[in-house]
Amino acid sequence: MKISAGFFVTSLLSMTTMIACSNGGGGSSAPAPVVPTATTVPTTNTPFVNGHFTYQFTQNGCDTGRKDFTTKADYCQALTNDALNNNCAREGRVMMFNNQCVNLGTNAGPTLNIMNSARCVMNVSDTADRTLLQNLNPFNPRNRQMIREIFWDGHRDRTFDIMGSMVQSYGRAKFTMRAAQGATPAEGVIGLVQNNGEDSYLVRSNLGSQMTLTVQDQSSQKLSQVVCLSDSSFKRPKKDLRQVRCVYKGEDSRSSRDESIGWDLHSVTERHIFAHGASEEITLRLKPAAAGLDERIELELKDIDGDKTLRTESSLNEGLELRFDSRETGSNIVLSCGAASK
Repeated sequence: MKISAGFFVTSLLSMTTMIACSNGGGGSSAPAPVVPTATTVPTTNTPFVNGHFTYQFTQNGCDTGRKDFTTKADYCQALTNDALNNNCAREGRVMMFNNQCVNLGTNAGPTLNIMNSARCVMNVSDTADRTLLQNLNPFNPRNRQMIREIFWDGHRDRTFDIMGSMVQSYGRAKFTMRAAQGATPAEGVIGLVQNNGEDSYLVRSNLGSQMTLTVQDQSSQKLSQVVCLSDSSFKRPKKDLRQVRCVYKGEDSRSSRDESIGWDLHSVTERHIFAHGASEEITLRLKPAAAGLDERIELELKDIDGDKTLRTESSLNEGLELRFDSRETGSNIVLSCGAASK
Protein backbone atom coordinates (compact mmCIF):
# COMPACT_ATOMS: atom_id res chain seq x y z
CA MET A 1 0.00 0.00 0.00
CA LYS A 2 1.48 3.37 -0.95
CA ILE A 3 1.07 6.07 1.66
CA SER A 4 2.32 9.57 0.95
CA ALA A 5 2.44 12.78 2.93
CA GLY A 6 0.71 15.37 0.79
CA PHE A 7 2.39 18.51 2.01
CA PHE A 8 1.83 21.88 0.61
CA VAL A 9 5.20 23.70 0.95
CA THR A 10 8.74 22.60 0.15
CA SER A 11 9.90 22.93 3.75
CA LEU A 12 7.33 20.40 4.86
CA LEU A 13 8.41 17.92 2.21
CA SER A 14 11.81 17.74 3.86
CA MET A 15 10.40 16.57 7.13
CA THR A 16 10.88 12.87 7.72
CA THR A 17 8.18 12.59 10.28
CA MET A 18 5.26 12.94 7.89
CA ILE A 19 3.58 9.68 7.08
CA ALA A 20 -0.03 8.80 6.39
CA CYS A 21 -2.24 9.31 9.37
CA SER A 22 -4.82 7.31 11.22
CA ASN A 23 -7.74 7.86 13.45
CA GLY A 24 -6.61 7.28 16.95
CA GLY A 25 -8.68 8.19 19.83
CA GLY A 26 -7.33 8.97 23.00
CA GLY A 27 -8.34 6.20 25.00
CA SER A 28 -10.47 6.25 27.93
CA SER A 29 -9.42 3.46 30.21
CA ALA A 30 -12.07 0.77 30.39
CA PRO A 31 -12.67 -2.23 32.63
CA ALA A 32 -11.66 -5.70 31.49
CA PRO A 33 -11.54 -6.72 28.73
CA VAL A 34 -8.72 -4.40 27.73
CA VAL A 35 -7.07 -3.32 24.49
CA PRO A 36 -4.25 -5.69 23.39
CA THR A 37 -0.76 -5.23 24.84
CA ALA A 38 0.88 -1.93 23.97
CA THR A 39 4.17 -1.44 22.14
CA THR A 40 6.59 1.50 21.89
CA VAL A 41 8.06 3.30 18.89
CA PRO A 42 11.12 5.54 18.45
CA THR A 43 10.75 9.24 19.14
CA THR A 44 10.82 11.58 16.12
CA ASN A 45 10.71 15.33 15.67
CA THR A 46 7.40 17.19 15.93
CA PRO A 47 6.03 18.67 12.66
CA PHE A 48 6.15 22.27 13.88
CA VAL A 49 6.30 24.92 11.13
CA ASN A 50 5.98 28.69 11.39
CA GLY A 51 4.46 28.52 14.83
CA HIS A 52 1.88 25.88 13.87
CA PHE A 53 1.52 22.13 14.23
CA THR A 54 0.40 20.91 10.82
CA TYR A 55 -0.18 17.86 8.66
CA GLN A 56 -1.84 16.72 5.47
CA PHE A 57 -1.84 13.10 4.27
CA THR A 58 -3.13 11.18 1.30
CA GLN A 59 -3.60 7.43 0.96
CA ASN A 60 -4.89 5.71 -2.15
CA GLY A 61 -6.35 8.99 -3.39
CA CYS A 62 -8.06 9.79 -0.08
CA ASP A 63 -6.94 13.15 1.35
CA THR A 64 -7.22 14.28 4.98
CA GLY A 65 -6.92 17.91 3.89
CA ARG A 66 -4.50 20.39 5.38
CA LYS A 67 -4.76 20.73 9.17
CA ASP A 68 -3.15 23.53 11.21
CA PHE A 69 -3.16 23.85 15.00
CA THR A 70 -1.69 26.29 17.50
CA THR A 71 -1.25 23.68 20.26
CA LYS A 72 0.12 20.18 20.26
CA ALA A 73 -2.87 18.96 22.26
CA ASP A 74 -5.24 19.98 19.44
CA TYR A 75 -2.87 18.47 16.87
CA CYS A 76 -2.81 15.12 18.69
CA GLN A 77 -6.57 15.08 19.18
CA ALA A 78 -7.10 15.76 15.46
CA LEU A 79 -4.96 12.79 14.50
CA THR A 80 -7.45 10.51 16.26
CA ASN A 81 -10.58 11.98 14.71
CA ASP A 82 -11.89 9.95 11.73
CA ALA A 83 -14.62 12.44 10.85
CA LEU A 84 -12.20 15.39 10.77
CA ASN A 85 -9.86 13.46 8.47
CA ASN A 86 -12.51 12.24 6.01
CA ASN A 87 -11.88 8.68 7.22
CA CYS A 88 -8.54 8.82 5.33
CA ALA A 89 -5.06 7.46 6.05
CA ARG A 90 -5.92 5.80 9.35
CA GLU A 91 -2.74 3.70 9.56
CA GLY A 92 -0.46 6.69 9.05
CA ARG A 93 -2.35 8.83 11.54
CA VAL A 94 -1.97 6.07 14.14
CA MET A 95 1.77 5.91 13.45
CA MET A 96 2.08 9.68 13.78
CA PHE A 97 0.05 9.68 17.00
CA ASN A 98 2.29 6.97 18.46
CA ASN A 99 5.43 8.89 17.41
CA GLN A 100 4.37 12.35 18.53
CA CYS A 101 1.62 12.18 21.12
CA VAL A 102 2.07 9.21 23.45
CA ASN A 103 2.78 10.55 26.93
CA LEU A 104 3.63 14.01 25.50
CA GLY A 105 6.00 12.55 22.94
CA THR A 106 8.17 10.53 25.33
CA ASN A 107 6.66 7.24 24.10
CA ALA A 108 6.57 5.96 27.66
CA GLY A 109 2.91 5.03 27.61
CA PRO A 110 0.57 2.69 25.72
CA THR A 111 0.37 3.25 21.98
CA LEU A 112 -2.48 2.65 19.56
CA ASN A 113 -2.44 -0.51 17.50
CA ILE A 114 -1.98 0.23 13.80
CA MET A 115 -4.14 -2.75 12.92
CA ASN A 116 -7.54 -1.56 14.13
CA SER A 117 -8.21 -3.94 16.95
CA ALA A 118 -10.77 -5.20 19.40
CA ARG A 119 -11.00 -7.74 22.16
CA CYS A 120 -14.08 -9.86 22.82
CA VAL A 121 -14.72 -11.93 25.93
CA MET A 122 -17.60 -14.38 26.27
CA ASN A 123 -18.59 -15.50 29.76
CA VAL A 124 -21.17 -18.24 30.26
CA SER A 125 -22.59 -19.69 33.43
CA ASP A 126 -24.87 -22.57 34.44
CA THR A 127 -27.22 -20.93 36.95
CA ALA A 128 -29.05 -24.14 37.90
CA ASP A 129 -28.60 -25.78 41.28
CA ARG A 130 -25.74 -28.28 41.11
CA THR A 131 -24.58 -31.14 43.27
CA LEU A 132 -21.12 -31.21 44.80
CA LEU A 133 -20.00 -33.83 42.29
CA GLN A 134 -21.24 -31.71 39.41
CA ASN A 135 -19.28 -28.74 40.73
CA LEU A 136 -16.14 -30.87 41.00
CA ASN A 137 -16.41 -32.20 37.44
CA PRO A 138 -13.58 -30.45 35.49
CA PHE A 139 -15.23 -31.30 32.16
CA ASN A 140 -18.46 -29.53 33.06
CA PRO A 141 -17.57 -26.36 34.99
CA ARG A 142 -20.25 -23.96 36.14
CA ASN A 143 -18.47 -21.01 34.52
CA ARG A 144 -16.54 -20.82 31.25
CA GLN A 145 -14.76 -18.04 29.40
CA MET A 146 -13.55 -17.55 25.84
CA ILE A 147 -11.31 -14.62 24.79
CA ARG A 148 -10.78 -13.52 21.19
CA GLU A 149 -8.18 -10.94 20.17
CA ILE A 150 -9.18 -9.28 16.88
CA PHE A 151 -6.88 -7.52 14.41
CA TRP A 152 -8.67 -5.81 11.56
CA ASP A 153 -7.41 -3.65 8.70
CA GLY A 154 -10.48 -1.39 8.83
CA HIS A 155 -11.01 -1.45 5.05
CA ARG A 156 -13.79 -4.02 4.64
CA ASP A 157 -16.47 -5.61 6.79
CA ARG A 158 -15.33 -8.69 8.72
CA THR A 159 -17.09 -11.13 11.04
CA PHE A 160 -15.15 -12.95 13.76
CA ASP A 161 -16.24 -16.05 15.68
CA ILE A 162 -16.02 -15.70 19.46
CA MET A 163 -17.29 -18.98 20.85
CA GLY A 164 -14.63 -21.32 19.47
CA SER A 165 -15.15 -24.82 20.85
CA MET A 166 -17.21 -23.71 23.84
CA VAL A 167 -20.32 -25.76 24.64
CA GLN A 168 -22.97 -24.89 22.04
CA SER A 169 -25.82 -25.05 24.54
CA TYR A 170 -24.99 -21.44 25.38
CA GLY A 171 -25.31 -20.36 21.76
CA ARG A 172 -23.03 -19.15 18.98
CA ALA A 173 -21.51 -15.66 19.26
CA LYS A 174 -19.87 -13.52 16.60
CA PHE A 175 -18.54 -9.96 16.38
CA THR A 176 -18.81 -8.00 13.12
CA MET A 177 -16.71 -4.90 12.45
CA ARG A 178 -18.08 -2.68 9.69
CA ALA A 179 -15.82 -0.20 7.94
CA ALA A 180 -16.51 3.53 7.95
CA GLN A 181 -18.16 4.85 4.80
CA GLY A 182 -17.85 8.57 4.18
CA ALA A 183 -19.48 10.36 7.11
CA THR A 184 -20.79 7.05 8.53
CA PRO A 185 -18.49 5.87 11.35
CA ALA A 186 -17.17 2.33 11.78
CA GLU A 187 -19.64 0.06 13.56
CA GLY A 188 -19.54 -3.05 15.75
CA VAL A 189 -22.26 -5.70 15.96
CA ILE A 190 -22.45 -8.48 18.56
CA GLY A 191 -24.53 -11.41 17.35
CA LEU A 192 -25.73 -14.28 19.56
CA VAL A 193 -27.86 -17.19 18.34
CA GLN A 194 -29.37 -19.67 20.82
CA ASN A 195 -31.77 -22.62 20.99
CA ASN A 196 -30.68 -24.17 17.68
CA GLY A 197 -31.23 -20.92 15.83
CA GLU A 198 -34.69 -20.18 17.24
CA ASP A 199 -33.59 -17.06 19.18
CA SER A 200 -31.24 -14.41 17.83
CA TYR A 201 -29.89 -11.27 19.49
CA LEU A 202 -28.01 -8.36 17.90
CA VAL A 203 -26.38 -5.40 19.64
CA ARG A 204 -25.14 -2.58 17.44
CA SER A 205 -22.98 0.44 18.38
CA ASN A 206 -20.36 2.63 16.74
CA LEU A 207 -16.82 1.44 17.40
CA GLY A 208 -14.52 3.13 19.88
CA SER A 209 -15.86 1.90 23.20
CA GLN A 210 -16.96 -1.18 25.10
CA MET A 211 -20.28 -2.84 24.26
CA THR A 212 -21.95 -5.63 26.21
CA LEU A 213 -24.79 -8.11 25.67
CA THR A 214 -26.05 -10.29 28.53
CA VAL A 215 -28.80 -12.89 28.08
CA GLN A 216 -30.23 -14.75 31.07
CA ASP A 217 -32.65 -17.58 30.25
CA GLN A 218 -34.64 -18.74 33.25
CA SER A 219 -35.99 -21.81 31.41
CA SER A 220 -32.61 -23.26 30.45
CA GLN A 221 -30.99 -21.72 33.55
CA LYS A 222 -28.05 -20.42 31.55
CA LEU A 223 -26.44 -17.01 31.35
CA SER A 224 -24.41 -15.83 28.34
CA GLN A 225 -22.49 -12.57 28.23
CA VAL A 226 -20.47 -11.10 25.34
CA VAL A 227 -18.24 -8.06 25.92
CA CYS A 228 -16.35 -6.44 23.03
CA LEU A 229 -13.96 -3.52 23.47
CA SER A 230 -12.76 -1.76 20.30
CA ASP A 231 -9.82 0.60 20.05
CA SER A 232 -10.72 4.11 21.18
CA SER A 233 -9.19 5.54 17.99
CA PHE A 234 -12.54 4.81 16.32
CA LYS A 235 -14.36 7.39 18.44
CA ARG A 236 -16.25 10.14 16.67
CA PRO A 237 -16.60 13.74 17.88
CA LYS A 238 -18.62 14.04 21.06
CA LYS A 239 -22.26 15.07 20.84
CA ASP A 240 -24.45 16.98 23.24
CA LEU A 241 -25.61 14.16 25.53
CA ARG A 242 -28.09 16.07 27.67
CA GLN A 243 -31.07 14.78 25.70
CA VAL A 244 -31.48 11.05 24.99
CA ARG A 245 -33.95 9.64 22.48
CA CYS A 246 -35.16 6.04 22.44
CA VAL A 247 -37.25 4.34 19.74
CA TYR A 248 -39.12 1.06 20.27
CA LYS A 249 -40.56 -1.24 17.62
CA GLY A 250 -42.44 -4.42 18.45
CA GLU A 251 -44.00 -7.17 16.36
CA ASP A 252 -45.81 -4.59 14.23
CA SER A 253 -42.85 -3.06 12.37
CA ARG A 254 -45.14 -0.41 10.81
CA SER A 255 -45.53 1.42 14.09
CA SER A 256 -42.91 2.76 16.46
CA ARG A 257 -42.89 4.71 19.69
CA ASP A 258 -40.47 7.45 20.75
CA GLU A 259 -39.48 8.65 24.17
CA SER A 260 -37.08 11.46 25.11
CA ILE A 261 -35.24 11.75 28.42
CA GLY A 262 -33.41 14.79 29.72
CA TRP A 263 -30.19 14.24 31.66
CA ASP A 264 -27.82 16.47 33.63
CA LEU A 265 -24.74 14.29 32.79
CA HIS A 266 -23.74 14.18 36.47
CA SER A 267 -26.14 11.82 38.24
CA VAL A 268 -26.98 8.17 37.66
CA THR A 269 -30.46 8.17 36.12
CA GLU A 270 -32.84 5.22 35.88
CA ARG A 271 -36.12 5.40 34.00
CA HIS A 272 -38.77 2.85 32.99
CA ILE A 273 -39.53 3.62 29.34
CA PHE A 274 -42.40 2.64 27.06
CA ALA A 275 -44.29 1.56 30.16
CA HIS A 276 -47.66 1.77 28.41
CA GLY A 277 -46.61 0.60 24.98
CA ALA A 278 -44.56 -2.54 25.54
CA SER A 279 -45.60 -5.64 27.44
CA GLU A 280 -42.04 -6.16 28.64
CA GLU A 281 -40.45 -4.11 31.41
CA ILE A 282 -37.82 -1.86 29.82
CA THR A 283 -35.39 0.10 31.97
CA LEU A 284 -33.01 2.80 30.76
CA ARG A 285 -29.94 3.68 32.87
CA LEU A 286 -27.65 6.63 32.19
CA LYS A 287 -24.27 6.69 33.91
CA PRO A 288 -22.01 9.75 34.12
CA ALA A 289 -18.39 9.73 33.02
CA ALA A 290 -16.17 8.37 35.78
CA ALA A 291 -12.73 6.82 36.27
CA GLY A 292 -11.71 7.58 32.70
CA LEU A 293 -14.88 6.08 31.20
CA ASP A 294 -17.20 8.06 28.93
CA GLU A 295 -20.91 8.49 29.71
CA ARG A 296 -22.62 5.10 29.45
CA ILE A 297 -26.09 3.89 28.52
CA GLU A 298 -27.62 0.60 29.66
CA LEU A 299 -30.88 -1.02 28.56
CA GLU A 300 -32.53 -3.87 30.46
CA LEU A 301 -35.54 -5.81 29.16
CA LYS A 302 -37.22 -8.24 31.54
CA ASP A 303 -39.69 -11.06 30.91
CA ILE A 304 -39.06 -11.30 27.17
CA ASP A 305 -41.18 -14.26 26.05
CA GLY A 306 -41.83 -14.78 29.75
CA ASP A 307 -38.44 -16.27 30.61
CA LYS A 308 -35.60 -14.07 29.32
CA THR A 309 -33.83 -10.99 30.65
CA LEU A 310 -31.65 -8.96 28.28
CA ARG A 311 -29.11 -6.32 29.25
CA THR A 312 -26.95 -4.31 26.91
CA GLU A 313 -24.58 -1.39 27.47
CA SER A 314 -22.34 0.93 25.46
CA SER A 315 -21.04 4.49 25.33
CA LEU A 316 -23.92 6.97 25.04
CA ASN A 317 -22.03 8.96 22.43
CA GLU A 318 -21.65 5.88 20.21
CA GLY A 319 -25.34 4.94 20.52
CA LEU A 320 -26.94 1.57 21.13
CA GLU A 321 -29.40 -0.70 19.31
CA LEU A 322 -30.78 -4.04 20.51
CA ARG A 323 -32.65 -6.50 18.31
CA PHE A 324 -34.34 -9.70 19.43
CA ASP A 325 -36.08 -12.19 17.14
CA SER A 326 -37.70 -15.52 18.04
CA ARG A 327 -38.88 -17.87 15.31
CA GLU A 328 -40.64 -20.01 17.90
CA THR A 329 -42.80 -17.31 19.52
CA GLY A 330 -42.82 -14.75 16.71
CA SER A 331 -41.39 -12.04 18.96
CA ASN A 332 -39.58 -9.26 17.14
CA ILE A 333 -38.18 -6.31 19.06
CA VAL A 334 -36.00 -3.40 17.95
CA LEU A 335 -34.95 -0.89 20.62
CA SER A 336 -32.48 1.89 19.93
CA CYS A 337 -31.21 4.76 22.10
CA GLY A 338 -28.68 7.52 21.65
CA ALA A 339 -27.99 11.23 21.92
CA ALA A 340 -30.91 13.19 20.50
CA SER A 341 -28.56 15.79 18.93
CA LYS A 342 -27.57 15.18 15.32
